[in-house]
Amino acid sequence: MYEINADKKYAVNLVTHTCSCWVWQVSGLSCSHAIAAVDHRHQDVTEFCGVYFTIQIYHRANSLPFNPMPDTLELQDIVYGRQLQGEPRVGQRSNARAIMS
Repeated sequence: MYEINADKKYAVNLVTHTCSCWVWQVSGLSCSHAIAAVDHRHQDVTEFCGVYFTIQIYHRANSLPFNPMPDTLELQDIVYGRQLQGEPRVGQRSNARAIMS
C-alpha cells in the first residue's frame, strides 16, 4: 500500500490494482499515482495494465474482418407505407366473446 502526495493524498494498492482516485478501477489503465508507486518499486508499468490493453489482444481484435458503413450519400431513401387517415383509435377493445364466436 502506497500513499502518493499530489494535489491531495491518494492511496494506491498495487496488489488489488486500486487507487483512491478511481481512475485505475474505471479505465483499466494505471493512473499517474499508480505509475509513481510502480516506479518507486522499479517494476515494469505494463505489468499493471489491464489485459485488454496488451498488444496480443489488440492484434486479436483487429484480426477479424471489418466492414465499414457506407457513406451517407450512398444510402437509399426509405420508403414508408401510406399513412392512415383520421384520428387513431384509442381505448377500443374487442369483446372476447365476440371474437370466439
